[in-house]
Amino acid sequence: MKFHRIGFYVLLFLLCIFFLDAQQGDNSLTRAFTVQNVVDQNTFSIDTFSRSTGDIAFVNGHYYSDKAPLPTLVAIPFYALFSIVLVPQDRAHQSKLAIHVGTFFCATLPFFFIVWMIIHEVYSKGVHSKIVPVLLAIFSGFIYSYASAFWGHMLTAFFLLLVYRCIQIGKYYYAGLAGGAVFACEYMYAIVIACWVIYFFLDSKKMRSTVEICLGCIPGIALVMFNNYLITSNPFEMTYKSFATEGFDAIKTNYGFSFPMLKALYGLSFSDYRGLFIYLPILAPLIFFSYKNKRNGMLFFSLVIFFIVLSSFHFWHGGWAYGPRYLLPLSVILLYVFVKELVHQKTISKWLIGYLLCFCLLHFLGRITTGNSVPTLVEHPFIERVFPQLCSLDFNPNNILTIYFNTSPILAYVIWLLFFILLTYWSHRKELLQK
Repeated sequence: MKFHRIGFYVLLFLLCIFFLDAQQGDNSLTRAFTVQNVVDQNTFSIDTFSRSTGDIAFVNGHYYSDKAPLPTLVAIPFYALFSIVLVPQDRAHQSKLAIHVGTFFCATLPFFFIVWMIIHEVYSKGVHSKIVPVLLAIFSGFIYSYASAFWGHMLTAFFLLLVYRCIQIGKYYYAGLAGGAVFACEYMYAIVIACWVIYFFLDSKKMRSTVEICLGCIPGIALVMFNNYLITSNPFEMTYKSFATEGFDAIKTNYGFSFPMLKALYGLSFSDYRGLFIYLPILAPLIFFSYKNKRNGMLFFSLVIFFIVLSSFHFWHGGWAYGPRYLLPLSVILLYVFVKELVHQKTISKWLIGYLLCFCLLHFLGRITTGNSVPTLVEHPFIERVFPQLCSLDFNPNNILTIYFNTSPILAYVIWLLFFILLTYWSHRKELLQK
């Protein structure tokens, strides 16, 4: 009995860590260079790497990462520990180690915990027959693509899910602590936290609980202000204001925000470019379930508000990305709520299973071809990149078997599929539900 359950989670963990981006972009590098310099040179500046990444801020004669601080701070102690154990030979190996450590602790591991919390929602209700569609739902969207890169979205998603769950179970101060961590991971998500606090107060009329949430947010806000002060000498001035890369001047005015754009509204909703209905296929059935049962008002209120705000951001598309990466943390909450709704359904339609299976295959093909770095100007990723690369058998090498064991990408991805099939079979065994 214990063997079955342990085996299931081990296999799930292997699927979560399977992909690893070999070619990390500017978003990862700017964090990795900061981690490296803090440990090796005792400085937050990345002057020595200023020409190696485009995501930089120039403040008071020095270059810094322009990102929110918490993912970098999380990675620093682990990088310091592994540097002592592995002793990198040169700066290139140090950078590679910083990237891999940051990826594991700020993306892969948070993704595994997110998946574990979602799976636990099913097993705690004793409905093992629902686990197959749940697994399909988890891997049917774009979320999984960001578990393999040192970006801040997955760690943000993890803390945002903690906020949501803590509010649901009445742990309001802890919800606030996690909310502050969300802000310290990704500044823009302060909007979502604010929406949830406002909705919670208007819906529950609990002033004391609302104050507890707000008090819990203080440490995260203080961390951001301290980080701003260290770099810009002004606790209220974000590093984004000093973004130094050419072509991004718009971000220096109102941090890149103006008015909602129709192109962005369409691009973030139904387009095959960054449309959430394409890259998060559970959204459509979730809206149906929620409308039918009149639930999840807090979530959809924040989604609409954040959607409008993001559509007013000059770089709403997220640059080189696969899907609407700025919507990833909210997408995780949508996925979690979808699974909760799925558990309450008496029967699961075969049409829903087929729908999820098609998108699971589609985004798996995207993962093994383009990965999570589709060029900004590619407006139809599947037509222009995914299917042509698939036809020419041009698979990316971004997996641990190819990187560390020189396995051919095709064989590696066949192995992933076999693991996934085994996981779905194993998850259906009744022994897993026994305590």
